[in-house]
Amino acid sequence: MALNRKTPETRGTFVFYSLLAGVFWGTSFPIVKWGLDFISPVWFSALRLALAFICLLPLVSQKHIFLHFPFRYWLLGFFNALGFLLQFLGMQFTSASKASFYVNTNLIFVAVFSFLFLHERFGGRKIAGVILAVAGIYLLSIGLNSPAVLFTGKLKGDLLVLSAGVSWSIFVILNKTVLHSPKYSVLDTVSLFMLTSAVLMILVAPFLEPFPVHLSGKGLVVLLVSSSLALALPFYLWSLGLKGLTATVSSLLILVEIVVATLLSIVFLNERLDGAEMLGAAVLLVSMVLASLPEKERPPSHA
Repeated sequence: MALNRKTPETRGTFVFYSLLAGVFWGTSFPIVKWGLDFISPVWFSALRLALAFICLLPLVSQKHIFLHFPFRYWLLGFFNALGFLLQFLGMQFTSASKASFYVNTNLIFVAVFSFLFLHERFGGRKIAGVILAVAGIYLLSIGLNSPAVLFTGKLKGDLLVLSAGVSWSIFVILNKTVLHSPKYSVLDTVSLFMLTSAVLMILVAPFLEPFPVHLSGKGLVVLLVSSSLALALPFYLWSLGLKGLTATVSSLLILVEIVVATLLSIVFLNERLDGAEMLGAAVLLVSMVLASLPEKERPPSHA
């Protein structure tokens, strides 16, 4: 009996990869929130993307793909970079735990935009998901306060991070058109849009902030950990999991990042959600699940 035969990967293995990706992504929110004390948001985002690409580069077997690739990868890079930029700017003013919920609203916007632009089915589950999302966002951001708070500066961070979710929803829809390309593997695709994201951010960053010449040792450590363990590694694990799972199942499993981000933010950043915010978070989580589930096929009608 051959002992060196490679054991085939099972569905459970792919589920494990996806869950692990969600866990590592969840750590990124408290890490970024803490890191913003040591490095400015624009350059934090730009350098983090560049270092993440460098971490992924050795895993790509066909390095020639970086010399010439379709323009749509620049579009992917643009919306990915914009999402990170809006998230980092917003997290200066809102908590890491709330940011994890807002970022994942991209699942809601994906359902809406897919219906509007890709003509995908928009049935009862997705309609219920959108309605619950509106209620959840309201409770999480405003709670029991007067709606007049909308006209103050209190919601600046929430709105910026929520906008990041919108940007990533466009990114996800564009990614659908390239993810199953026979020319590139999932890892190739991830590496390509990480490269274009980094290039675009580095080109824009000098116009928004001065370069962090006096980056502290703590800032450098946060930058290295954030780019490798909280960005490159989960993207790699996600790409492994996606090989054996549908995009829907993968999206649902990765929602574990919200739980991880919230728990770590409570333990290490001393963040708290009040009753109304906890209710809003729960409603928003349910809305994400509903929006991600496939609609039931209608039975064929018989004349």
